[in-house]
Amino acid sequence: MKILIIDSACLTWQYTKLLCDSLIKKDCVIKLVCSKKDDQDIQKYYLNFFGTLPLPKFDSMHLRSLMKFLKGINHFIGLIRLLFHVNFYKVDILHFQISPLPWIDNIFLKLYKRKCKVICTIHNTLSFHGGANFLQRIGFKSLIRNYDLCIVHSSYSKKVLEDDYDIRSDNIFIIHHPLFNKVRKINSKKYCDLDRKKINILYFGIINKYKGVDIFLRSLRFLDENILSQLNINIAGKLLVKRNSILEISKKYNLGKYVNFNFGWIDENTKEDLFENAHLVVLPYLHIDGSGVLADAFEYNLPVIASDIGSFSELIIENEMGYLFDSANEKALSLTIEKMIENKFYLVNMSQKISDLARKIDDWDVTANKILEIYSSLKK
Repeated sequence: MKILIIDSACLTWQYTKLLCDSLIKKDCVIKLVCSKKDDQDIQKYYLNFFGTLPLPKFDSMHLRSLMKFLKGINHFIGLIRLLFHVNFYKVDILHFQISPLPWIDNIFLKLYKRKCKVICTIHNTLSFHGGANFLQRIGFKSLIRNYDLCIVHSSYSKKVLEDDYDIRSDNIFIIHHPLFNKVRKINSKKYCDLDRKKINILYFGIINKYKGVDIFLRSLRFLDENILSQLNINIAGKLLVKRNSILEISKKYNLGKYVNFNFGWIDENTKEDLFENAHLVVLPYLHIDGSGVLADAFEYNLPVIASDIGSFSELIIENEMGYLFDSANEKALSLTIEKMIENKFYLVNMSQKISDLARKIDDWDVTANKILEIYSSLKK
């Protein structure tokens, strides 16, 4: 079988690259179709169809509209190049990841399906989690309905596709999100003398509206000085919201002594330090299907405080792996943080519980086998 895996805007880059690597180890003929040029590890198996026009080397809020326009043009050109490839070379399966422009993809999808089977991994059942602009969301439902089959990461996502998208159950396959790396050893040193230490709370990842960083910051105003003085909070990630909107909340509630901001792309060494030193991770999202940050928390054996929504409700065992709170309820989040701090020694037990459960999650080898079974079923 010849399979093309498409991540045109590299929106699921870490997941997609590991998937390709795992499938190649199974002797699959894989090509990754994307816009990435600077990753040497993929040079042997990628097709750069979606990076035709060069983009500015720097990014800023002022140039974001221009960047989106150029990326849109690159996406359209890439779809045409992909169509030529499918028409002139034998391709068995196109496997799409997130669509940055669903209405355009849907036009081409009908042409691709004349030549091969087309499937998609639905990382989000709500296009861009309800964010982005109208042109990036329109046509999403129609596109999802037109795939030959869909892969999702949770039972929650499958139910959404069945109920809201009218997709047949037998056209939806659940393959849980693997950890990006193996589960690490528990760092027992950081749990010594918790009464004398500050608790490091980590909010990590691309900072977008649906991820609720504003909810998290506003929730801190309900905590008294005694609780806040026991916290060291790190908020780290690339900003997709206005910087000042975040800093103004911190200033308004005098959080500067407790909150450290690290805005921008976080390199792997910095990320490792943040997770190694954290005692718990907070995920105050407004919408979620599968979460890479949750996978990171599992890898580092970190308890979580998360919104009681979507796959979080499905994957996080309340009181054993952390705590769930009512989404968007700032007061509920503050009470949950307070409960965690007043029971610091539960962190050790929770960390061990997460470690035990994380080791049972399918790794990339098992995930690749499951996806190969799906590919094979399409050829029958």
